[in-house]
Amino acid sequence: MAGDLSSYYSATNVSLAVGAALAATVPLVLVDVRGSRKFREPGLSLVWLVNYLSFAYLVGGALGWVTGFGPTAGFWFALGACLAWHVALRVGRWQAAAETRAPVPDSVDDAADRLVQAILEYAKYLHKQYKDRALLALRANTTRTLHLLGAHDQRAELGRLCLHAAQRAEDVETEASILLDDLGWAYHESGHDDLAREHITEAIELVEQRIAASQTDGTTGLQLLLIRGYRHLAAIAPSHDLDGALRNLIRAESQLIDLAEDLSTAEKHGLNAVYGHVVAVHYGLTRGETAVFPEGTAEAVQVAEAMNRVEPAITYYEHSGDIERAAKTAAIFARLARHRVSKRLREAAIARLDRLDRLVVRDLRRWTGEGDVSASRPMR
Repeated sequence: MAGDLSSYYSATNVSLAVGAALAATVPLVLVDVRGSRKFREPGLSLVWLVNYLSFAYLVGGALGWVTGFGPTAGFWFALGACLAWHVALRVGRWQAAAETRAPVPDSVDDAADRLVQAILEYAKYLHKQYKDRALLALRANTTRTLHLLGAHDQRAELGRLCLHAAQRAEDVETEASILLDDLGWAYHESGHDDLAREHITEAIELVEQRIAASQTDGTTGLQLLLIRGYRHLAAIAPSHDLDGALRNLIRAESQLIDLAEDLSTAEKHGLNAVYGHVVAVHYGLTRGETAVFPEGTAEAVQVAEAMNRVEPAITYYEHSGDIERAAKTAAIFARLARHRVSKRLREAAIARLDRLDRLVVRDLRRWTGEGDVSASRPMR
């Protein structure tokens, strides 16, 4: 056994093993202590293997001599122990990394909640730092997303932060837009119609004052804000106040005259869709009931006019690629169709709505991997 050990631990072999171990230690120290990026897999694994071979050689002979199994058996045992330790170390590191890594959302809804919270946290930070332009840019890029996600309370919170920023920047158009959408429409979606009307009315007055102060008819942006403001007021009018809703639509239509043709056409269809919505609400056609109005009555004439206005809007939105608005407008048309005696017409309206809803769901799934849609609201 002693002869085997002396031949095993020859001066040449020991020198090579010690030299290899020392040489292999240098890159390991650089990686672990200094964080050097010069060494990557599989090179780093090769360095570890050289270290393990050197250690197994130096320890294995003595281990084999102590146990009586011989130097060769001792070498293989020591090498196996080193490799087992290395595997255990790697598994432990992987587990630790997995625990500290950001958790993967369980669902699209969970991911949406995280996105909404991240937007609000960043908005609060920008507001606290008085970074008004950055905050308004964040709002411009995310307010529509919050609306589509149904995060109406959070959208209103973002609006309150941005309103101060817009006022400090003396940006009247952005201030009015926030009052209309981030506060006005978001409050309506949250069920606070009185607050919604208050903010929308404030926005309209702000825009009208700016137009009066400039002694002009206003810029296109200001005109579009007025149209949207009156359209919002009409859409959220109480069901008993049909006349008030129609007056607001007439005020909105008066702003179409000076708009470019493409803008005028788009806004006209939006107003027609809201006209259909307020008529349906007034006559109780939004509650899922079928109300039959005798031909020639005022009710039948008004509902028929609403249907004649709404149907071209559906086609316009389909052709322009705005499937979401097309689906919402088709939902309004389907509600109006409930008053008709013709079962065929009602079924055709419902079939059209179902087809558009499926297109909206398809588009949402392309974006998020999962989707749902409700076409129950008028367009914002």
